[in-house]
Order: sequence, then structure tokens, then C-alpha cells
Amino acid sequence: MASSKLTVPILLEWSDIESYMEQHDIVKVVRCKDCIYYDPPHIRDGDKRYEYSDMPKDAFDELGTGLVHVEYGINVGGRCCVDSGKGYSEDKRVFVSELNYCGRGYKKVSK
Repeated sequence: MASSKLTVPILLEWSDIESYMEQHDIVKVVRCKDCIYYDPPHIRDGDKRYEYSDMPKDAFDELGTGLVHVEYGINVGGRCCVDSGKGYSEDKRVFVSELNYCGRGYKKVSK
């Protein structure tokens, strides 16, 4: 049986990388935590939004899960909002880990 080997060239210039990507159907991927469409975990209390870092120590449960008690609001996980506002009748935001990645998003621009 013949073995198949994947040959990956050493590309030193960005233009070489882009050219290689176009020829081989490769897309750039972005980590969720670095993406413009990523909505990080937070607490929702009615119309108000709070970051976990804004919560007092006694707001967190005693089990050490990192979640707050319901009296302080609802724990909302990190979400991908790439399909939000695209005319869907239902909410298309998907819960994701900040370490996930995909090829549909765009990296945040540092200021």
C-alpha cells in the first residue's frame, strides 16, 4: 500500500501565504475570543449587563463554579453573533467557548 504524504511548503512572505491559500482552498481562522462577533460571558439583569469582574465576592456560588446566584442576574455564556441581525425569525446566536475558532469571523482591530 502506498503511503500518502502531505507536503507543506515553507512560505516566508505574506503574499506567498495568501497565494497558497487561494490555490488550495484554505481560509484564515479566528479564535472566538479575538473575533468581532464574540460576545463574552456576562450577567444579565433585566436590561442591564454586568461583567463577572464587576460582581461582589458574595455574588458567586459556594461551589466554585464561577457562576453568580440568581438574585444578581442570569449567567449568560459566551456567544457567537455572526448570524445576528441577518433576517432570521429566531435568535441565531450560538454559545461557544472563547477558545473555539472558525473561518467566518474577523479579528478585532487593536486600538
